[in-house]
Amino acid sequence: FKQNLMAKLAARERVIEPYKPLISKTAWLVIFLVGLFLILGLNFWESDVDIDFAFNFKLPQLVDFSRISISQNMLYAFGCVALFIVQIPFVKRLIDKQFQL
Repeated sequence: FKQNLMAKLAARERVIEPYKPLISKTAWLVIFLVGLFLILGLNFWESDVDIDFAFNFKLPQLVDFSRISISQNMLYAFGCVALFIVQIPFVKRLIDKQFQL
């Protein structure tokens, strides 16, 4: 049984398609620009900004970091997400080595 099964599997033609990402580079660019626009737009809307000030774009003046307060749980959540994102390339490389054809 095992030999017949292995022979049938070997006889099947294997077609490997090239990798195609789920989200294209242009889509990532659009997502980034929309996010940036939302963050900056909400910040301008939140603090009544002069038009002269808007052209002298300096981040410390634009965002008042003293108003931001983050709980310990949120800091832990950010840390866990950051560690997860850092691990992705290493795990991908490990899986690629294991299933190398």
